[in-house]
Amino acid sequence: QAYLDRLGLRGAELLVYALIAGAHGTVEVSQGYIAYRCGISARRAKDVLDSLEARGLIACVRRGGPDGAGRWRALG
Repeated sequence: QAYLDRLGLRGAELLVYALIAGAHGTVEVSQGYIAYRCGISARRAKDVLDSLEARGLIACVRRGGPDGAGRWRALG
């Protein structure tokens, strides 16, 4: 609980972060896959990824193609 409080994540941000951090390293996923797994739109998935990256909680190791696939890793 303290870990989650420190990160200050809720809702979609928490779900997306958990999906990436749960990979214990890097994970290659598309925005569509994130949207499907987290029950959000692909646009919302992109916005959440951008937000988490801007906050220094995740890093994009490699950007992907038109489907928004990329290789991500958790930093927080």
